Amino acid sequence: MDPDRFSIKRAEFAWWGYEVIGVAPLLRYLTANALIEVDDYTNYGMSVRFKAAAMGIPFIPIRDHGGSDMELVNKGTMMKCPYTGRNIYLVPACHPDVGLVHVSAADKNGNARIFGALCTCPEITMASTYSIVTAERIIPEESIRNYPNMTEIPHPAVDSLVERSYGAYPGACYGFHWFDMEHIKMFRAAGEDFRQTGDKTKLKEYYDKYVFGCEDYDDFIEKISYKTLDKLNKLDGGQPIILA
Repeated sequence: MDPDRFSIKRAEFAWWGYEVIGVAPLLRYLTANALIEVDDYTNYGMSVRFKAAAMGIPFIPIRDHGGSDMELVNKGTMMKCPYTGRNIYLVPACHPDVGLVHVSAADKNGNARIFGALCTCPEITMASTYSIVTAERIIPEESIRNYPNMTEIPHPAVDSLVERSYGAYPGACYGFHWFDMEHIKMFRAAGEDFRQTGDKTKLKEYYDKYVFGCEDYDDFIEKISYKTLDKLNKLDGGQPIILA
């Protein structure tokens, strides 16, 4: 790790990893060496924290943290329900200073559509003090009016909007492109090599090429071959989306 570029001291989140590829090795390294303080929740627990913030309430009751070590690793608290007398776990609302969300499409005002899994993106946007939305496509306002029920994020919740193709890369964007699993595996392998051996070489090469060596996002995408992007577009399989 480069101490000159490491400034995160504390993080609140649910499990962090790469789906079927496995746990994120850099997070494992940071937590195992007490370099970062973690406030850990289940995926559902963290999601409903955003839901509570979006609803304007200070906490929300859930049932999936009780009776496990999850009670020991976050700011939630157990209480007796005043209506049923049963134990219920309360988690605090989460208000991010800045929310970053990528969507399928949005009009110029920020009214946004998300196809496929929503992944709590509407709640995150509405819970955040300031929200930045990137969109694969900017579509006409008339399109939003034609299908108002498809608007998952309303414009009052959006502070900044950017049209950014492949804004979810190397993740997927339903209807546009699939995950670049090879790229994700490459990054995870570099992190795992550092975690196991302490050798920063591969990790430094990755960051120098794909992060610190890029002036902007276009520079990053230019480092990904056309053949790779074309393959990812085809792997999506043309999932049905409505832009018009």
